Amino acid sequence: DTAAIGRLPYTERHARHFRVARSAGCWTAPATASLFTGCYPHEHHIETRSRETMSREFPTLAERFARAGYGTHQVTANGVTILFGLDRGFEHVDRLWEDLPKTSWID
Repeated sequence: DTAAIGRLPYTERHARHFRVARSAGCWTAPATASLFTGCYPHEHHIETRSRETMSREFPTLAERFARAGYGTHQVTANGVTILFGLDRGFEHVDRLWEDLPKTSWID
């Protein structure tokens, strides 16, 4: 993400840059579910704003890494990841909105 420029040297050294890239979904949940599973929205069924969580039929990238012995950590500022089960497989999840002062606009 552009907000991390200069703070993730390993990622920046190994990044790939694309001139044209397209998302599998038009909003956070289907796009993230596709990124985490490698499936299209019509396959993992996270397509609408329903509150259904993603089927366990589709292992996430974090689950695959965890099974291979890697530590997994998600930092999210979007509650959609929790609502749809997109935090599955992460050993630690930092929910940034929980750290905001209660007087913030997000209340």
